[in-house]
Amino acid sequence: MDLKEFNNLSNQILSDDSLTEQQKEEKIIQFVDLIRFIKCYNSSINTSECKFRGKINVIVDGGKEKGILFCDLNSLHSTITYKQLVSEAKKNHGRAKELWLVFVRERETIDAGQALEFIQQENMSYFFDKLFLFDFFREKIYSLN
Repeated sequence: MDLKEFNNLSNQILSDDSLTEQQKEEKIIQFVDLIRFIKCYNSSINTSECKFRGKINVIVDGGKEKGILFCDLNSLHSTITYKQLVSEAKKNHGRAKELWLVFVRERETIDAGQALEFIQQENMSYFFDKLFLFDFFREKIYSLN
């Protein structure tokens, strides 16, 4: 993604009057996660085709829309987090054919095993087609299912 494209999409988020300042900040973080995730997953995915639907980021991969929900690995094992994830999974995501859950790991001190434990305990594979662990700074993606 070039700087012009990044600025255009960032400005879309920042100029959205329906979002609070906190929601705008969360969207920008999601957007940065999405850019880096796409770069690592499949750099041929065109980020200009991305759509933001609530907490879901919709991409086009192989001609099919896929929804991606990012979850900070720090926030696992919170009742609120579980309820939010399930709530988002149950929403209508337009034409998205798949729904992915991506746990974002931002620090090495965080145990990646937490994600696997959470997936099993909360049956996340029931709600999401693909589950990933994304090491943000190392730019590595691990499939969890």
